[in-house]
Amino acid sequence: MAHGLEEGQLRRIQRPPRNILRRKRSRRQPRRQMLDRTADRGLESRRSLPAAARDHAVLPALLLLLAALAVLSIGMGRVSIPPDRVVAILASKVFPIEPYWTSSEELIVLNVRLPRIGAAIMVGAALAAAGAAYQNLFRNPIVSPDILGVSAGAGFGASLAVMC
Repeated sequence: MAHGLEEGQLRRIQRPPRNILRRKRSRRQPRRQMLDRTADRGLESRRSLPAAARDHAVLPALLLLLAALAVLSIGMGRVSIPPDRVVAILASKVFPIEPYWTSSEELIVLNVRLPRIGAAIMVGAALAAAGAAYQNLFRNPIVSPDILGVSAGAGFGASLAVMC
């Protein structure tokens, strides 16, 4: 015993703390991690729009794309109607435009195709809202309708509609 301390206590005093003993590891990082860090640095250095500005730019672009696809799909069918005529027929209900299309084209666009395309857009929006609600409710980005039995209920409802 030196200085009134036991042998184990003397060792604890003489030993430096563990974090000082640990050396910084200078091992080479795997190539994949190096590439990820390089890619991250590249993304940080780019100047891009803030998230809110990107969202405000994306929504109008998607709405324009939806409108363009709706006009194209209204013109497609057994009787093909050019997109300029479809736009003119739709605009004639708001603005005074002299008709250069046939009455059958106007009837097809306004009474047959426009309601179908409008219903398809609304059903798609409702399904998207339901999917987003499921994802938010279960906090799972890949949630499916099978979790609450919605698929089984829909199948039952469809079979009941066929039977009656």
